[in-house]
Amino acid sequence: MDLTERLIEHDLWLTDQILERATTLTDAQLDRPLALGDTWVDEVAETTLRGLLDHLVFNKENWTAALTGSSVAMGGDQSVLALRQRFAAIAPRFRELVRGIRKRDDWDTSFIDTTCDPPETFSHGSAIAHVITFSAHRRELVIGALRKLGVADLGYGDPKDWERLRLST
Repeated sequence: MDLTERLIEHDLWLTDQILERATTLTDAQLDRPLALGDTWVDEVAETTLRGLLDHLVFNKENWTAALTGSSVAMGGDQSVLALRQRFAAIAPRFRELVRGIRKRDDWDTSFIDTTCDPPETFSHGSAIAHVITFSAHRRELVIGALRKLGVADLGYGDPKDWERLRLST
């Protein structure tokens, strides 16, 4: 497994684990404003756990659409059940998209992202790096919020823990 594969597989696995844990939460817990402190980043404007969870899924939906030239449904259902269904639908598509880019060595190939207004040009590599970077940031915010709600079995989302678990099964 190369580094790209590790990053993508860890991200998809951990996002799935996070969404699974979120099924135990109430709507009040999901919709309570979070105290994000000094973690504010313009790209991550969500202020609730539900918003962060939605964007973990939406970011993959949006960038998969952008990279494949298809349209993306905006504002999907944000119930935890729907987020899990949306994630189950997008995860294999995103995985295969990244594998294809890696296999063709298309990291530096440019594309026009028509989901932006106005459309913008990006490289495949920058788009995938963007998804992984901000997914990691959101995952850490979610894990911290879950820990405060008593859901502490995800550790810190460290890929080393995921790899040990993967190799032990």
